[in-house]
Amino acid sequence: MLIIAGSVLALSACTSSRSDSNAPSEVRIGLLGQALKSPGTGLDAVRGAELAAVVVNENSPVPIPLAGSGLPHLGGAKLRIIQADSSPTNSTDAQLQPVLKATALTTQGVAGIVSADNATNTGLASERTERIGVPFIGAVATADFLTGRGLDWFFRATPTDGMLAQAALGWLDQRGTKSARRLGVVAANDVASNEALTALLSQASQAGDQVVPAPAGFASGSNANQVRPSLDKARGSNPDAIVGVAAQQGDARALLSAARAGRSVTVGMGAGFTAQAIRQASQTTTDLGHSAVWSQDFAQRNQVANAVSQLYQQRYKTPMTETAAETFTATMLLAQAVDAAGSVGAQQVRTALLGLDVPGRDTIMPWGGIRFDQTGENTLAAGLVEQVTQSSARVVFPRELAANT
Repeated sequence: MLIIAGSVLALSACTSSRSDSNAPSEVRIGLLGQALKSPGTGLDAVRGAELAAVVVNENSPVPIPLAGSGLPHLGGAKLRIIQADSSPTNSTDAQLQPVLKATALTTQGVAGIVSADNATNTGLASERTERIGVPFIGAVATADFLTGRGLDWFFRATPTDGMLAQAALGWLDQRGTKSARRLGVVAANDVASNEALTALLSQASQAGDQVVPAPAGFASGSNANQVRPSLDKARGSNPDAIVGVAAQQGDARALLSAARAGRSVTVGMGAGFTAQAIRQASQTTTDLGHSAVWSQDFAQRNQVANAVSQLYQQRYKTPMTETAAETFTATMLLAQAVDAAGSVGAQQVRTALLGLDVPGRDTIMPWGGIRFDQTGENTLAAGLVEQVTQSSARVVFPRELAANT
């Protein structure tokens, strides 16, 4: 019995932690995105991914799996982030760069790729890595089509446009607007905004809402004066609420600036509606709601999110952003899969991703957790709605995430 017990313990040690000479000293994770060295979402993504590596590699008080130990099932291997900037070098290679950069990352021994790029580039790059056979996680792109392509190697942790539209409409329900609402919709005309608009119209139809008149569009890059006719058109049928859709902050600001003169917007949908953009466009106190993936307000009231957010603030001297939070989460997720696999082998990591079931308490995100279906979609992701004033941005939907409820 002692011999058997000793054998079991020895086997357990071998399967729970690799300390042999074959264990890698580092695990490389590729990060794909645009303008990675410039202030804005590109640099935010780099910081989010790098912070994940810091949390895994260094002693850290953050109460999150893998914090401060390296990867235990690979002998304490450390994470290393390999960056690849997909920004176009000229006017003709915009669609070529993400493919080339993703391909280059696969030649540098990465265990997988995290994309902090837009939906178009994420789609192009992931189709290339699908043919190569490399795990690919979309960190920030919310376009629904990405997980509808039947790819085996693509995963997305963050909510879809459909989920964000559900949140926006759910908040209108919570505010007590009548059922079978009449909605006015004003949307920027670009690829990402059009994807969000399609998701909104689908969710509105399922909810029994009527969009009156047809959605009013405006060219992306327009100023407030150019947007105003579209906003007037949306208001023409006296809707119960007006929804603005914009993927770019400049378009969101133009829409909100146009709304100052008695042309109110009730809720914003799309990455362009950040708290900063809303405040910049509003001269007076606003109570605009906008759908979001992550919120500083939520982070302040969540133990894990607050610890990571404070670490981010200490390290980079600036508050954590939604992009940084999403990229941090995707990087940690890939690290967890590599550790669970006990290998950097592509097939083993993919299998581990499909088998992960991360509870919400072990993430910094306001979701039920992370669990992928066969399409690579996170079935536990969800959107929220923040209400923004000049002095605060607070979660108001869903009720269970709102303060003082």
